[in-house]
Amino acid sequence: MVEALTVNDILRLVNIFLGFLLALLGVRYMRFFSQLSVWWRRLLLLAFIFILEEVVAFVGFEFFAIVLKTVFLGYFIYFLSYITTVVKEIDSAKSEMALLKERLSEIKAKEEEG
Repeated sequence: MVEALTVNDILRLVNIFLGFLLALLGVRYMRFFSQLSVWWRRLLLLAFIFILEEVVAFVGFEFFAIVLKTVFLGYFIYFLSYITTVVKEIDSAKSEMALLKERLSEIKAKEEEG
């Protein structure tokens, strides 16, 4: 009648509880969601998908857990491709900034000479 919970079950319950707390905080501060950058929005969506998948897996809905795991992995790959694009843009911006600093120092040197 009464089943003893294993350590894995207890940790899953803790994860679900923490996931619900994260979801409540997310809902409470949803008005700030539009002010977040696209990167943070996508990261939060990825976290919510993961939490929902864990809850569904713990409850025992195997099919929905597999579907959510597939959605999570697909979105995670998309998120990584987005991060790669952002990192390339940051890298090009840094190199452009270095070039502009170099040109500015050249202009300042010419002004001091003339």
